[in-house]
Amino acid sequence: MFEERNITGSVFWPFTLALAIMLPVSMIDYHGLVPLAAALGVLAFIKELRKGIKLTIYSIQPILIFSGLLLIGAFSLIWSYNASVSLDRLYHLLAVFFIGCMVLGSAHLQISRSANLRTSSIAYLIGIFPCLLFVLLEAIIGNSSFNISSFLDITLSLSNPTVTIIAVFALPGCLLLWKGIGPKSAIIVFITSCIVIFSSNSLAANIGLIVGSLVTIIILLGGKKAFDFTSISMILIVLFLPITRLIHDSPFSFLRKLLENTGISIPPSALHRTYIYDFVLDKIIDNPFVGWGLGVSRYLPGSQNKILDLNRELIPLHPHNGVLEVWVELGVIGALGLSLVIWILMRGIKNRVQDRASAAVLAGASTGYMTIGLASYSIWSSWWMTTGILAASLCTTLFAHRKVPDTGSFSSEDISNIFKKN
Repeated sequence: MFEERNITGSVFWPFTLALAIMLPVSMIDYHGLVPLAAALGVLAFIKELRKGIKLTIYSIQPILIFSGLLLIGAFSLIWSYNASVSLDRLYHLLAVFFIGCMVLGSAHLQISRSANLRTSSIAYLIGIFPCLLFVLLEAIIGNSSFNISSFLDITLSLSNPTVTIIAVFALPGCLLLWKGIGPKSAIIVFITSCIVIFSSNSLAANIGLIVGSLVTIIILLGGKKAFDFTSISMILIVLFLPITRLIHDSPFSFLRKLLENTGISIPPSALHRTYIYDFVLDKIIDNPFVGWGLGVSRYLPGSQNKILDLNRELIPLHPHNGVLEVWVELGVIGALGLSLVIWILMRGIKNRVQDRASAAVLAGASTGYMTIGLASYSIWSSWWMTTGILAASLCTTLFAHRKVPDTGSFSSEDISNIFKKN
């Protein structure tokens, strides 16, 4: 049905446009990242189909592994503690799955096309400048939101999660500036981004940027062995985090009391998480193999009990820890699936980004994204998953190794073969 044709030209323009608008969109309403990614995917998908591209190219390995997690989630409807909640969550995840297929599949097609890094760098600067400016103003003024238009009822709430999204794109964005404009602009933007992130109220963004930067440095110095060490370490955290419950009945409460006894001040959000994590660990021990069912964390027995010291619910929305959320909802089967997704993702960066600096930065950014998810958001949040999809697609478009012949063309079969090898 789709005949083979050579692909020529530059990277499809919506990918460049996304660099300019994704951060401002997140600043106005971070949920807007979902329709943004959907629009990008649909536009790119339609364009490629009109050119005669085979649908098999959209079989992206990490997405296929994620479909395995969806399948586990679908089966969990059988034993779910709240089947209606699990079904609703499954519908949302299926929507994100199709968005990911379109966006990432189209991004992989761009590796046969010339990436205008200078134009992309300018687009990224246009997007990040107002975000950095407003977050700095927030830190200086001490106001958590800005009403910029009473007519349109637009209020910017910046501390969270806009700052965490800036943290996700900080490293790859500066890599883009380094390659597209030069080292000076990259260093200036990175330092400014660090000042903005560390002056914000987002502890998750701070930790994510620190971990991502450390991983980048370690891989730069250690090469492939450090890369493998990072990948294995992430997988071990996923697989063995619940083991802490076997070491102590309430490991996070023990840690909290230890810090309090040493006089270390704990932020209220972190204090609340120690109660959440211990509660979730107890529930994991109760049902470790298949979990309680997709998306039911908030509805677990006792989850709405009040913490007397804080006057807050044990789980107000979700466990605020992606790893524990997978474990409590999908059990060890889900944890193995998540580990496989991480391994494929990191292997893809290692194999497809051939210069060490770029691979190190992208591995650091991926680790930072997962660290933020580990400390703050629901792993199933549509906007947070879409943030990862946008980051992965833009990094693929800009930094994946290009093996373009002098004619500047690749057939769809060539692209498919390159991906299958990785």
